[in-house]
Amino acid sequence: MDVALFSATARTLSSSCLLNSSFNAAPLPDGSLAVTVPVAPETTRGVILVFRYPAIGPVQGLVASSDPEIKNTSGTSEQPA
Repeated sequence: MDVALFSATARTLSSSCLLNSSFNAAPLPDGSLAVTVPVAPETTRGVILVFRYPAIGPVQGLVASSDPEIKNTSGTSEQPA
């Protein structure tokens, strides 16, 4: 089955936080799709990715991923080089 990233939903698990919870996939310069999920310092977020199928053409269905956790313990949103 050929799928494409469609959207994501996130929830802050370890504290109360006013970050967005819904994200639509956006194209990158190379044509692939991505979502950027902010994570506040010293928090954990649960994220579910939603994929559409088929990847191209009319949508026949959506498939959700399991609920992985994203943690931010660095106190910064910068990625290591």
